[in-house]
Amino acid sequence: MEQMEVKLVFFISLFCLSAGTKAGLENLWDFVHQLKGRRLEMYSTQRNDPNFAEALSDISPWAHFGQISVRRAVLYVKEHAKSQKAKAGATAFIEEAVVRRELSDNFCFYQVHFISSRFI
Repeated sequence: MEQMEVKLVFFISLFCLSAGTKAGLENLWDFVHQLKGRRLEMYSTQRNDPNFAEALSDISPWAHFGQISVRRAVLYVKEHAKSQKAKAGATAFIEEAVVRRELSDNFCFYQVHFISSRFI
């Protein structure tokens, strides 16, 4: 029953998001400027802490479905990171958005048995 409730909450939360480039860019703007830039500043140290949901970028759905490009998001974050803490957050964001993404793409590309059941 608990697993069903978790899936239901996830399913409902998907429909609370607005689709499209405009909504994705608004969310990116919120990440950089909301709370007077504190969200970007908190990203470097608190993004993995479940008590600080506001420290997340929340751009994954728009990036995943191609509504906004990761490159555009990285350039926007780099451009607007003014303080030292914000620059640290921007560095962490770039590492997560670009480096880890490339690592996973390369892993899948070079792993011979990635698509087969032998990989599991």
